[in-house]
Amino acid sequence: MRPRGEEVHELELTMALLRNVVLNYDHDEWVWKWHPSEMFTVKSFYSVLIQGHSDYPAVVEQFPFKLAWDPPVPSNVKSFFGQFC
Repeated sequence: MRPRGEEVHELELTMALLRNVVLNYDHDEWVWKWHPSEMFTVKSFYSVLIQGHSDYPAVVEQFPFKLAWDPPVPSNVKSFFGQFC
């Protein structure tokens, strides 16, 4: 099947990105470039997600923690559902 319409353009862009990629048989490893130890941490992920990074702008607005962890629910409803959790 031949690519059609916008697929042709997307394929050309992908091929341009891959043109300079050199494959080899060296050992691969995962590296998290947003932490000094190059190890993934939830804290560093959160930092990139909320505050943004030079590679990526902030992608989400501030998460409403108070609403999620202390919702405006009457105490009798909280204790009812607390019995099931």
